[in-house]
Amino acid sequence: MAQYRSELTRCQAAASPVVCLEAADRTLGGKIHDYANVLALGHHFAASAADLSAARDQAQTLANSLEILGDAQPTRSNYDHVLNGFDVSSALTRLQQAVHRLDAATG
Repeated sequence: MAQYRSELTRCQAAASPVVCLEAADRTLGGKIHDYANVLALGHHFAASAADLSAARDQAQTLANSLEILGDAQPTRSNYDHVLNGFDVSSALTRLQQAVHRLDAATG
């Protein structure tokens, strides 16, 4: 997330902020998909199957949303139109909550 936030700051000064932002969204979406895949494999986490499943599902939802945003097309109105169709902030909050539950379960 720190890298993504740094990219968002950099994008504000980019020649094409929307193209920069879409690239950052796609990159973060890919990384969150990787995280979801780790959860899907289990890797012998001490957390319950329900907590693992919830975190995986939240990660997939957020990753899919970010990847769709990353393909919104390079205009601000297109990006805003796609963004208004997703509640990325809420999806991020739900993923953070799920990760905190996993963290608590694994000690």
